[in-house]
Amino acid sequence: MSDYGSAIKLRKKDKLPVTNTDLEWVKQEVDKIKNHTYTNALGEPLLYKFVTTENDRSQMLIYLSEYWEGDGDDEALFEFAKDNDLLQCEDISKGLSKSIGGVFAMEPVFESW
Repeated sequence: MSDYGSAIKLRKKDKLPVTNTDLEWVKQEVDKIKNHTYTNALGEPLLYKFVTTENDRSQMLIYLSEYWEGDGDDEALFEFAKDNDLLQCEDISKGLSKSIGGVFAMEPVFESW
């Protein structure tokens, strides 16, 4: 797994677990707003990788970008990637909020994992 990147964290507002039906619905909504001109800081297409937390399924993550440490100046790359990727992550989150915002609370993040 990568060391850091951008993602959107989604939690159901009713605090119930994320179901497979929820996951499929969110995937469909992402497909509707997906902007293929978005790229990560290295110019690569965003990932749109969907996962749920394994044990309690309390949240869903949409991974948009990922990076690995050890490719040079890690701190500079982290900040450069964050400046680029977080803006796109926020835009995608805003677009999603129009369709799924009543059910999911969303948090765009750029962080180490």
